Amino acid sequence: MPKTLTRHLTYNVSKSNSQTLTPKPATPIIFPISVDDSLILPVVHVKNLGVILDFSLSLRTYIQSSSRSSWLYLQNVSTI
Repeated sequence: MPKTLTRHLTYNVSKSNSQTLTPKPATPIIFPISVDDSLILPVVHVKNLGVILDFSLSLRTYIQSSSRSSWLYLQNVSTI
């Protein structure tokens, strides 16, 4: 076996520095937008083409909705 294949990488904790990055929660834009004579009001989340997007684009609302509906489908299957 060649020497390069027998070597392993090791992680030295005393020489390493790790950092955890988490996104800060964004605040939605509160002011309405006026287009011609129409007034567009801000919302927390919107559904478009079956995907629910929230103001921070995290898809949290979509994941919660999908898991809730799949749980209900599983409950209905279990009653059969």
